Amino acid sequence: MDPIGDTFGNLGDQIDIQSITTESSGSGVRFQITFVDAVAQASSGAANSLVGYLDFDTDVNEGTGSSSYQDLFGQQPTLSLGSDYFVDMSSDLVHPGRFDVFASVSLDLMGTVSANFSGNHLEFDVPLTLLGNDDGTFAFGLIVGNLTEATDEAPNGTAALLHVASVPESGNSLVLTSGLLALLGMHQWMARGNCHRREVGCGPKVDVKL
Repeated sequence: MDPIGDTFGNLGDQIDIQSITTESSGSGVRFQITFVDAVAQASSGAANSLVGYLDFDTDVNEGTGSSSYQDLFGQQPTLSLGSDYFVDMSSDLVHPGRFDVFASVSLDLMGTVSANFSGNHLEFDVPLTLLGNDDGTFAFGLIVGNLTEATDEAPNGTAALLHVASVPESGNSLVLTSGLLALLGMHQWMARGNCHRREVGCGPKVDVKL
């Protein structure tokens, strides 16, 4: 479970994560995210429209990959994980009901996944083939917000490693077989999402760790 009311934004609806649950989907991992209040697709342009980024550290090595969105737009302390792939929830603006999956360093589009919204729940499956045929063991971090800014993150502080189970938004270090999330807010926030889709110029530079 995630603490209720721990949002850190100040513009618009404060989208608040309640819990994240992961389970095997056969060929990948299924993410089930519950929010305190109902959320809408980014493409709806509603006050509670969801924007977010889920980062995966597939080699579980913070010295490789790029900075995660949670490190860039979240609260201190940062996750300090090396993002190898990420799910871009803002891509729902381009093709409603689907999220793009990108390689973090090259920004190559790996594919898209179906996203299912229902009230305060969001569910999507990420095939391991879109994560470089990963073995299913990876660190993760998530950051979400509205169309203007980032508002909440999970986990808080330390990257989580788990075993396809419920992921609490806490500062505890865990070992898990799951994924990672990360996010941004409007100008820099949404501009970075567009940058990843290579539709407009990039916002703030993401430092690549070699």
